[in-house]
Amino acid sequence: MMRISRACAFLVLMGAVLAGGCGSKKVKVTGKVHKGGQALVSKTGSVLITLVPDAPASAETTTIPIRANPDGTFAQEDVPIGKYKITVAQEESPGSDLLRGEFSLEKTKIVRDIDGKAPVDIDVSKPGG
Repeated sequence: MMRISRACAFLVLMGAVLAGGCGSKKVKVTGKVHKGGQALVSKTGSVLITLVPDAPASAETTTIPIRANPDGTFAQEDVPIGKYKITVAQEESPGSDLLRGEFSLEKTKIVRDIDGKAPVDIDVSKPGG
């Protein structure tokens, strides 16, 4: 009986370790945000991209904010591999958004699998980016 209990405890422990992955693998994410091929820029503010893990609302997650460069490119180190909703805001001043919230967390249809292998291309002229 003691042997079965230890075996069960071992299997439960191994399952938890394997499911958790002993920490998610992290990658460098690169990409470009544009509107029909033209870099999305802000003359006086910035273009903010936010990666939001596509997880149930009850799950604890960490969002990853990224500021795009003036040419629309962006890069971020240490991003856990996974599926993300992506928000985009074109800010001319704090709190403003020239995209009128079309790509806010509540409205965005941009979802990407992040694996660090392919650049993330975001075209705000398309509903799904």
